[in-house]
Amino acid sequence: MTKSKIVFIANSSFYFYKFRHSLISTFITHGYEVALIAPKDEYSEKLSKFHCIELKNLDRKSMNPLKDIALLMELYFKIKKEKAAIVFSFTIKPNIYAALVCKVLGVKIVPSITGLGYLFIQNDQKLIHNLIKRLYSFAFKVPEKFIFQNSDDQALFIDKFKMDQSKCIITPGSGINLDFFKPLPLPKTNSFLMIARLLKDKGILEFIEAAEIVLKKVPDAKFTLIGPIDELNHAGISEKEFMQINKNNSVSYLGEKQDVVPFLKECNCFVLPSYREGTPRTNLEAMAMGRPIITTDVPGCRGTVDEGKNGFLVPVRNANELAKAMIKFIDLPYNKKQAMGAYSRKKAENEYDEKNVIKKYLELTKAILGDK
Repeated sequence: MTKSKIVFIANSSFYFYKFRHSLISTFITHGYEVALIAPKDEYSEKLSKFHCIELKNLDRKSMNPLKDIALLMELYFKIKKEKAAIVFSFTIKPNIYAALVCKVLGVKIVPSITGLGYLFIQNDQKLIHNLIKRLYSFAFKVPEKFIFQNSDDQALFIDKFKMDQSKCIITPGSGINLDFFKPLPLPKTNSFLMIARLLKDKGILEFIEAAEIVLKKVPDAKFTLIGPIDELNHAGISEKEFMQINKNNSVSYLGEKQDVVPFLKECNCFVLPSYREGTPRTNLEAMAMGRPIITTDVPGCRGTVDEGKNGFLVPVRNANELAKAMIKFIDLPYNKKQAMGAYSRKKAENEYDEKNVIKKYLELTKAILGDK
């Protein structure tokens, strides 16, 4: 017998495919009817086996109130039509507007705070920043529970939005599929890999500057960047801007890749100098494959590194310190680098297995619905 209907809402089909595919599949395996609501993109076809509903009025970049009213109305009619028992929402606009709609419809909702987004990180658009805070404060009186990816974000939301801590749950990001991302031998070459969207707040500029510093001392070092251009994001870097910044070709940019495993296989250190994350999926992929990590000492990132054991933490927005950490890693004996990689894999197994994340979502669903 089919159980209750669960509706998942996000700001892109890419998000579902990249981060929640296993979660969605497991809900279906457990007998739940599932619907996905998201805008169409190049990943929509990859989700064709699921019941997908196009969200036409979600514009991630726009702050036009008329567009957001259209989004609100669209969500109202689509959630109502699906007769959802629970809505799980992800990313800023779905979290806010789906919560408002669910309040009107009397539907239970659980938002997942997967990161704070550009406006919280940069805080350079005060009016919009304050508006989003007000919307969060109003909308977040509704949900049954909240899911966070790190304790720093949870503490910030409890402080700013006066959340009830008993409603908050922490999961280690979306977790990582340890059967797919398997450990491989660590190359001996000095090869640093970064995988991220081309956004300033991912630390792209610092990665390029640090590469230029390192190459002056270690000319055979290799720096590779993989990830899509995202000009819809306020922090987006266009391809033209990237080419100007990387005018010395210190970093080899390969664009977006559907399968990152071959590139993780070829690197011997993974780098993510992000300004803030929920829990960075790319760090988890690299850890699962037994790669040492150099990342920033900021919420979300710092939890993926035990200093000196599987990598190094560096100050945020500091290319010089990032370069120092890279050189420090290069100077390590190979057996020490291997030990770091092995520690990364063990840490991924102990703390970030996606099976444990999915289990929490299923247990929460059963508790809210009273399922046995």
